[in-house]
Amino acid sequence: MRTAAKLCVKPPSSEGQSGPAARGLVGGLALLVCAAAPAPAQWSYDVVHSFGTNEGASPQAALILASDGQVYGAACVDGGPGVRGTIFRLEDTDAVTVLHTFQPSEGGGCPEELLQASDGNLYGATNIGSPPSFAVAFKMDLAGNFALLHVFNSYTECAEPTGRLVEGLDGFLYGTCSRALYNNGIAYRIDSAE
Repeated sequence: MRTAAKLCVKPPSSEGQSGPAARGLVGGLALLVCAAAPAPAQWSYDVVHSFGTNEGASPQAALILASDGQVYGAACVDGGPGVRGTIFRLEDTDAVTVLHTFQPSEGGGCPEELLQASDGNLYGATNIGSPPSFAVAFKMDLAGNFALLHVFNSYTECAEPTGRLVEGLDGFLYGTCSRALYNNGIAYRIDSAE
């Protein structure tokens, strides 16, 4: 467990301020952690990781807490020569383990926020790529095994998926796309069993 650190922000009330750590992003380049501090009205702040070149940069998407108790996220760019972003796990030691790097041959990069679906896999979409396939939808298990689910045609389907996928009661994954060359945006559905 991480212990409280130095800089604090007062919560709305000093009563009942306890519970698990909450994580977010700072400056696009470092992760921070806030945890209940011993003092009743204080929350602590600490940078727990600064990203190196081969880990990715600009982690813009929100982090998720997966069923294995680990925190997962996505970096929008970098991750090594020619790489277009990464999917990573933030370890208990505050180190980052890169589980996947997006290569130009995959047709996409800059992954959006991840979703852990009911089958335990992580799902997401990227919002950049190379014409005519500007983006992809993908799935990955918690060990880092990666598969493409769909390659979007940027002219007729989707050039820029936006936000996190959601899992419907029917088991399909749903998402939106802000634009393509020949439309003003779409909502789409993907079968996670593909």
